[in-house]
Amino acid sequence: MCTPYEYRSDWSIAVTRFNGTFYLWKRDTDNDKFQRSQETEQQRTFASWGFKFEQHCLTESPFLEPDTSVPVDECSEFSCVFTSKIGSLDVLYGAEMDGIESEQPILLDDNPTYLEKLKFVEVKVRQRNLNKNQIQSYKRHKTRNWWCQSFLVGIQDIYLGLRNEQGQVERIEHVEVRSLPKQGINQWTPNVCATFLIDFLNYIKSLMSEVNCPYTVYDFYFNSKRGTVTYECLRGKNQYSFLPDYYIELMNPKNNSKNSK
Repeated sequence: MCTPYEYRSDWSIAVTRFNGTFYLWKRDTDNDKFQRSQETEQQRTFASWGFKFEQHCLTESPFLEPDTSVPVDECSEFSCVFTSKIGSLDVLYGAEMDGIESEQPILLDDNPTYLEKLKFVEVKVRQRNLNKNQIQSYKRHKTRNWWCQSFLVGIQDIYLGLRNEQGQVERIEHVEVRSLPKQGINQWTPNVCATFLIDFLNYIKSLMSEVNCPYTVYDFYFNSKRGTVTYECLRGKNQYSFLPDYYIELMNPKNNSKNSK
């Protein structure tokens, strides 16, 4: 969704069509791997501050105080799977969720109706005092990224911790997701973001309409400097084939017909 305004980060998405369903996998680009290898200690510290702030804000129950004495597990996450209508397409996707706003304990089970009624919220941290360039970057990039992230999963509220240079949160702001486009006015618009997503998915659908192979991959690549999306078709089993064999076997129509007998 952010692609029309992106000029710093490339992306690559591998797509497979099998039994009428399109599977998308965002794979690492060479630049992604390079950026991770060049990550500084300061960048890792900033990320850790964000995880620690989440620990201070979130608890297992609204009747319990946060236990900030335990080490933060930065690899732990809670994810949900969503179904949505994007244009004319039915889309299934997963997303990491930060927390739930509730005055009563939450019983997380596999009841979709119950989960749909929960109010999920996002927790963010940013530096409190920003210079002119940082303010411009916040309006251009952060507000856009946060809106796109929240829009797709129906989040309406963000709790934003404003920290000092030592990582101490001095103030917490409640940010309504619907206010983000106003903060980023003249920098980006929701309509452009949503339109790109719909057009891109429809293009994939049209381009790969005759494909029916669990191994064939169309590798789409976005070059942020050129502002272009190109693709390469890799037929048959290849280095980018990503559907696991057990899943292919499970989804094989022949096996399904045998099991139904």
